[in-house]
Amino acid sequence: MSKPLTQLVPDLREALEKGLEEAAEKVVMDLKEDGSYWTGFFESLWEVNPGNTAIKANIKNPLTVPKQPKTKQITPVDIPESPNLNGYTIGNRAEYRLYAMDILTAGNRGRSNPNARLTADKNWFDRYVNARMPAAINTALTNVFRRY
Repeated sequence: MSKPLTQLVPDLREALEKGLEEAAEKVVMDLKEDGSYWTGFFESLWEVNPGNTAIKANIKNPLTVPKQPKTKQITPVDIPESPNLNGYTIGNRAEYRLYAMDILTAGNRGRSNPNARLTADKNWFDRYVNARMPAAINTALTNVFRRY
């Protein structure tokens, strides 16, 4: 049974809102899974903001480094509502995020972390954003629209 035209636009808007939420959640969970994880500190600082809002790198490394856990313990992420279908901004709040994401290298920093390669592949962020993220977003949106 087909829906009346007046119901089509609200359903489309609702599906798009839900699709954007689920796509943002999938992307962040992938970044947490693929990214640097020595103590879990970097993993815990991924954030999602509604709209095009900059995420500031304002969290320093803890002074005392916690012991590395035996397994990754991925923390859930809170996805806020995005009013007016403005989408989301995803980022990490760690001050050293550009190094952890391999955007800057340890050579730019003057020192290196010998543990960095133990927890994430080299150029993991670039490979995710350019190769896997578009498919993750497409899959999330497609799955939501199939439910409507």
